Amino acid sequence: MPILVTKGVEIKVVTSFSVRDSDIMGEQFVFRYTVRITNRNSFAIKLLKRRWQIFDSLGMMNIVHGDGVIGQNPIIEPGASYEYSSWSRIKSEIGEMQGAYLMEKDSGDTFWVDIPIFELIYPGKLN
Repeated sequence: MPILVTKGVEIKVVTSFSVRDSDIMGEQFVFRYTVRITNRNSFAIKLLKRRWQIFDSLGMMNIVHGDGVIGQNPIIEPGASYEYSSWSRIKSEIGEMQGAYLMEKDSGDTFWVDIPIFELIYPGKLN
């Protein structure tokens, strides 16, 4: 479970393979992930944007960016956490994701927080 702290914001990621949503014969591997964002600062932060780089072992890279996460722009108070779950689809049994969130302080200043690299591995590859 990768954990990374950037500028007082801790990002923790847990992943799992989704058998139900995947089509292994059709080379569609779906992975679910849960991200927990903990604000270790003395000020509130608001998540404005996300940026993801999704890689698979075939050499494909997909870049995803947009406002907020799962349709929300959460405000995270000092010492508090925000958690959400989402998913990603790749065309190979092995891949990885990494990214960043754009956060806004109470003062209006913004800063990027890194999301740690995490692996996407079909369990059948671990045998």
